Amino acid sequence: MSDDTFAPAGPHRWSVRLARRYPHPIERVRRSVSQPEHLAAWFPSTVALEPRVGAEVRFGAPMEGMPELTGVVTYCEPPHLLGFTWDTDHLRFDLRAAADGTEVVLLHTFDDRAGAGRSGSGWNTCFGSLRADLAGEPIPEPTRAVARHEELVAVFGLHQPAVDEVDDDGTWR
Repeated sequence: MSDDTFAPAGPHRWSVRLARRYPHPIERVRRSVSQPEHLAAWFPSTVALEPRVGAEVRFGAPMEGMPELTGVVTYCEPPHLLGFTWDTDHLRFDLRAAADGTEVVLLHTFDDRAGAGRSGSGWNTCFGSLRADLAGEPIPEPTRAVARHEELVAVFGLHQPAVDEVDDDGTWR
């Protein structure tokens, strides 16, 4: 987990990169990251998508009373690559065959720098659920992952203030 990284991804854009290995063939892992019935076991929202570039992606409401979000499939190169937008965020899943199974590399790009710790710790929890699902084990109850969040805040340097720009009206970002 210490290899999770955080980096700028453009003006007012940031990315968190996580890599995990699973002892399963790439085709099996691909199903889990691309088919709605498998995503339902580990992804943080319900997802309806057709794995085809340009296809609409629909995400269930994260909480009661909140709107559903949409996106679009941006990459689809089975079995190695799937990418899609999630509102203003972008998720890119790279799957790489390895001698001991499959490596999954997630690059999550977003515009909320302060949310990087939340995103990283949340994906860590999701990847634990993916591991359980692939192994045919019960999905663990989600936790708040406070310790991992605080660890990532420190590792990513999020506890330090950052000024990206000062607008003409004096607004700091």
